[in-house]
Amino acid sequence: AHTVLDAISILKVKYKLEPEYNCFGTLRGRYGEDLLEKKKKLKLKSVIYRGYVPAEIAYKEVAKSSAGICLMEPEHDIINSYPTKLFEYMALGVPVIASDFGYSHDIITKSECGILIKDNDPNLVASAIKHILLNPEVVENMGKKGQEYVAEHFSWEKEELKLLCFYDELLKESQFKHNN
Repeated sequence: AHTVLDAISILKVKYKLEPEYNCFGTLRGRYGEDLLEKKKKLKLKSVIYRGYVPAEIAYKEVAKSSAGICLMEPEHDIINSYPTKLFEYMALGVPVIASDFGYSHDIITKSECGILIKDNDPNLVASAIKHILLNPEVVENMGKKGQEYVAEHFSWEKEELKLLCFYDELLKESQFKHNN
């Protein structure tokens, strides 16, 4: 979130743009205090911390967004994980601005549904936001590609078959062990 605040500050100072940035979820502890202090210091009135919002309301709000931001630090347990909000943004037809590593890299490259950011560089995040804001056709195109990719590769129907095959294998192994 610090990177996003820095990026919005860059947009404000360098390009006279200050896009609205809605952040859902609670801010806790020192990290939350630091973010609120930074927002105040940078005078970012367009950054709105919404706190806890029920999922159905949050999804409706996110679906109206020009982009969803999914920046993470490349730590050992995150590198090989699927970020839930990446799929949520894609399913909602919202282009994604994401960290360039791991599964996020693979999915966004294959689906062409967003912009990848090297090293979570705030200047690159600012450029990505600016590009999306100034090119509404990009929003529509990337959003549509993300929705199509999720429906084709990650729908419950697709995952159901994988899960059932997995259960079959487990049952076969269990039966084999029990019979021997």
